[in-house]
Amino acid sequence: MQGPFSAALNEAMFRECKAEILVTKISGKNGGFYEKITAARKCGMRVLAVTSPHECGAGVFKSEDEILSVLSGTSVPSLCEGGPLCAKHKRADS
Repeated sequence: MQGPFSAALNEAMFRECKAEILVTKISGKNGGFYEKITAARKCGMRVLAVTSPHECGAGVFKSEDEILSVLSGTSVPSLCEGGPLCAKHKRADS
């Protein structure tokens, strides 16, 4: 199987494997990013969306421990300068 997949198929796969956390890059429409996020939210999953630091003002993880602390819920990742997602990554309808 090769994506991108619909929100419904992503949801079915997340439920089948009992996923609790989604780690994904912000890949836009062509990469099925919004379908993954929609499915993850329906499943009550935590989401860590990753982008390149040169694409926006997001913070950069300096170690694997920083990533693990975000995934475990013991810390909060740095936000883009413009809010949770920079203007480049916000959906037009959000």
